[in-house]
Amino acid sequence: MSRAPRLGFLPPQLPSLTDQPPEGSDWIHEVKHDGTPMDSRAAPTKGRNEWTKFWQQQSAVSDKLLGQLLEVFVERIKPVLQWHAGDVVLDIGCGPGELARLIKDQVREIHGVDISKSYIGRARERFARDDNVFFHELDPERYTDLSFLPTRKFSLIICHSVIQYYRGPEDLQNLIREVGRIALPGARLLIADIPSGKGRLREAAGLALAGLKGGYLREVVKTFVALMGQTYRRARSSGGLWNLEPKILLRCAQATAAEYEVIEQPLTAYHSRRHLLLRYSRGGW
Repeated sequence: MSRAPRLGFLPPQLPSLTDQPPEGSDWIHEVKHDGTPMDSRAAPTKGRNEWTKFWQQQSAVSDKLLGQLLEVFVERIKPVLQWHAGDVVLDIGCGPGELARLIKDQVREIHGVDISKSYIGRARERFARDDNVFFHELDPERYTDLSFLPTRKFSLIICHSVIQYYRGPEDLQNLIREVGRIALPGARLLIADIPSGKGRLREAAGLALAGLKGGYLREVVKTFVALMGQTYRRARSSGGLWNLEPKILLRCAQATAAEYEVIEQPLTAYHSRRHLLLRYSRGGW
């Protein structure tokens, strides 16, 4: 019986994060789905379009629950961000406008952007009588492109529970740079509620516990049931959630000219999630 040829020595290599697999068949890469490693030949970014489709038509997460979660968020971030009556705020991923509802009377202006035409339409109708509240549609294929907004405008930018649906680090870096273009000197960008890879069950249990303590458990349960629908399951199984380790966050921030820090303290109902706070010393890049 002939023996297979002995493989030559290959020096050990550390894995590196990439948006696209390399060409050819002589490579190995790993996809992490909900924090669990899986061998795969699929590109890690496959399925992200399913998330944009989901958020353009989603009806599983009720406005009531969004409002209750945003109330928790605003209460916890106010000591961190300390907004004031002169601030012009940008809410990235604004949904139906819950952040605007909570802080519009405390700031000069608030602008919301979202890929969902439904959310934007409802928000515009909801705040039609408020002359300091504005809403704008994002291109679902170019969702980090903020070029339609005026430059050197915003003093506070909030991106809450959004970037886990991005394609990867390049999108996050693009967002940070785009915000730098429209930021006033000294502006702050808070990227909040970033999954840490603790797993779906742990996060779901944490949200249920927060709902129990906060008096909105019923809305949490209703949302869990609604999210068992086909549209969400297809998006989740196809795209997963992008779990960012601190070193990836820091790498993305270091590629920009902004000052930054990772915040580990709970700012949302998901206590295991972390947050990235950036400061733009110059503004208007």
